Amino acid sequence: MTARTMTASARGASRAGIRGVARIALALACAMTLMSGMFARVDAQMPDLSQMSGRPLPSGDLPMGTVSVRIIRGALNNNIAGVDVRLVGAGQAALSAKTDANGRATFSNVAAGRTWRATATVDGERLESQTFTMPTAGGLRMLLVAALGSGGATASASGGAGAGAAQAVPGEVTLGGQSRVVIELAEESLEVYGLFELANPGGAPVMPAQPIVFEIPAGATNATVLEGSTAQAKAEKTRVIVTGPFASGSTPVQIAYRFPYDGDTVRLSQVLPLRLAQTTVIVRKLEGLQLTLANAQGQRDVPLEGRTYVVVNGGALDAGTPLACTLRGLPHRPAWPRYAALGLALAIILGGVTMAIRVKPDALDEGEMRALRTRRASLFEQLVSLERRRTDKVKGDPGLIARRDELMAEIEALDDRIAAAEPPPPPPASASAQSASDAETAAAEPSSERLGARPLAR
Repeated sequence: MTARTMTASARGASRAGIRGVARIALALACAMTLMSGMFARVDAQMPDLSQMSGRPLPSGDLPMGTVSVRIIRGALNNNIAGVDVRLVGAGQAALSAKTDANGRATFSNVAAGRTWRATATVDGERLESQTFTMPTAGGLRMLLVAALGSGGATASASGGAGAGAAQAVPGEVTLGGQSRVVIELAEESLEVYGLFELANPGGAPVMPAQPIVFEIPAGATNATVLEGSTAQAKAEKTRVIVTGPFASGSTPVQIAYRFPYDGDTVRLSQVLPLRLAQTTVIVRKLEGLQLTLANAQGQRDVPLEGRTYVVVNGGALDAGTPLACTLRGLPHRPAWPRYAALGLALAIILGGVTMAIRVKPDALDEGEMRALRTRRASLFEQLVSLERRRTDKVKGDPGLIARRDELMAEIEALDDRIAAAEPPPPPPASASAQSASDAETAAAEPSSERLGARPLAR
């Protein structure tokens, strides 16, 4: 294998390794904190509420003859209190109950073996469960979801993300107390997840005067809207824009962006477009890593699924105030070896080009040529050994990549120098010239007759 073939193969392997790198870790959404300081598990992929709405599920923990109906608006954490729920059965008197603060209406002593269905109306939208037969043991639970837009319940009249059938009125929303920022460490970058809820405490949809704009910090890249966010949120380069109207309750807006870094300290400053009721920042606990918050009021360690997370809570922040936090002790690689390797590789390339231009074909004697070929063979062996060391785990290691580029550059420079020092091969002789040369050779050679044909005299 020649050096140029080895170079092409190594560059192709590098490109394949870069394409295969996976960057986004959406499973960190399971680290969520509430105002009370308790954690609740949330899957990285939000459940399909349209498939859950209206489906009765047997529940052995409920007393026999008990039916629990929970009413939510658009999201699992958006319970609706004070809604009248009815159980309607064939040939039976309808049963009524009102949802409590947790959005649940509970019915007791429901006749077993009879057919029932649950109904409710939220902001003019009729919700209805599947027809079910009451079991003779245990109870049933079910979920009715308002403002889905499609699926298990009737679509809202506005077609928006939870605006409902009621007319929107001018008003403002805030960032609810369950809003939080989760920071995950990636290779030479931070993956920042802003898991916000837009809170509308009123009973009617509101339309702010301007769209709500989340600007990502300077130096950050890849602004993204995560799955599970309202459809009213759209990512545009370095910002996320959320348009109204906003239904009563909370509207989820989950954004993410990447923040590259090259040192052991990073300061993040996220300007908030709305007032934040409580500040919560979460990061995985690592040895030597410190998280400080400008308005911190308390900090604690929370174990979750075999890992420990640092949760820092702070006070409220007004609209336009940056949420500022600093991370110290971040793992990183020193930059100077990379710059030194690049400088050395550049110097070798420039030196090789200079030598290729200035060195004459007769400027190297046989000993110098032999030394160049020996040096080239040694470098080639080092390159082959390095490629064998680049396993999947260290394929993207910057140190190995820089050393590989350095070896390839030096080998190519030696190839050019050796090629320039070798004299060009003589041109091949033509057929006529070869015939003339053969004739001259034959004429110059003594014939056998002249050498041995003379007879001996007696």
